[in-house]
Amino acid sequence: MECCIFRSAKSRLSNSPYVQTITNLRHRYTNPASLLTDYIRTVLLIEGFSEKGSQDLPIFTNGSPTLYCRMEKDTVTGFERIKQFTLYGISAPSECWAADEKTTIIAWLFKPFVLPALFNISAKDLKTAPIEFSSLSPHKFNAIQTQIAYAESTMTKKKVLENLIAEALIHSGRTCEIIQSVTEHIMSSPDVRPWEL
Repeated sequence: MECCIFRSAKSRLSNSPYVQTITNLRHRYTNPASLLTDYIRTVLLIEGFSEKGSQDLPIFTNGSPTLYCRMEKDTVTGFERIKQFTLYGISAPSECWAADEKTTIIAWLFKPFVLPALFNISAKDLKTAPIEFSSLSPHKFNAIQTQIAYAESTMTKKKVLENLIAEALIHSGRTCEIIQSVTEHIMSSPDVRPWEL
């Protein structure tokens, strides 16, 4: 039996524009690799092939810059292929979360201002329209596609994709650190003017 506080909170969350409820799918949040925790809020895993859990919990996605990876199992070969690998500057649209029994979705929900610095792209361009990763780096995309095809579990796929993010962080780490520091300073001191830092 649910306590009334939980039921009330669940009701408020269900009606929030910042929350979406996934039904008939197994979804869970996991922590990113320890190297990435300063830059990523959480990782959302959705497995269309798994049994739905006993709780119909909402997912929090709206408003978070997102690296979204959708994979689908080929019924002929049995291998999973990346169908969509996209960077969203604001959040992934609600239609991204629809899945069937052949689908696996892994989404990294980033902290503000990290995604453009991490992948060396314009924040303005990212805010205007989503960017397909295959257009940013076709060679890396092909390499990841091959690794995903042979990964045996969702957690192994997550690690393959986390390695990509970790590599990007190594190449742009100092920029990410500066942006994170300035953002935290602005958030903690609303009277500060960023151009004076």
